[in-house]
Amino acid sequence: MSKYIEKIVDAINTALTDETTGVNAKIAAINIEYDDFDVDSIIKIYKGRMFSIEEYPCLVIWPEDSPAEEQANHIDQNHIVTVYAAITNEDDQENMHKKLWRTLRAVTESVRATVNLSTGGTPVVTLCSYAGHTYGSPWFIEQGNFYIESGGVKFEIIDEETL
Repeated sequence: MSKYIEKIVDAINTALTDETTGVNAKIAAINIEYDDFDVDSIIKIYKGRMFSIEEYPCLVIWPEDSPAEEQANHIDQNHIVTVYAAITNEDDQENMHKKLWRTLRAVTESVRATVNLSTGGTPVVTLCSYAGHTYGSPWFIEQGNFYIESGGVKFEIIDEETL
């Protein structure tokens, strides 16, 4: 993993926490769109490969890979970062799935493909794809009566760093 991944994770976190276009603003808009139940706002965003989560609902910005190619005066990088959403304690499994899907939609709307994550023109999100439910997630699936439902959105980000 390149030493430049920290700024990518921070940029995604900034996009997700923006008061007007971030994930909680998008969740609020989705709640207005659907009148069946409300999706809870995200209360915590974890940065990095977290294997222990204590606050739900939450997002985890999980760096997957960061291959780089060094040029004469710069480094070209193609970061792959998945943003996982984890929600819990929904009695109705179907509603729990829908809450997860709507949360992932809010993540996708907050960090869309072709979005610049900085004012300098790079890094740029080049691909955004639904990573699906994480049945093999690093988090506990069942702990007594405590259920965790998780899924992710994968982002590919092109960046160039001057040496």
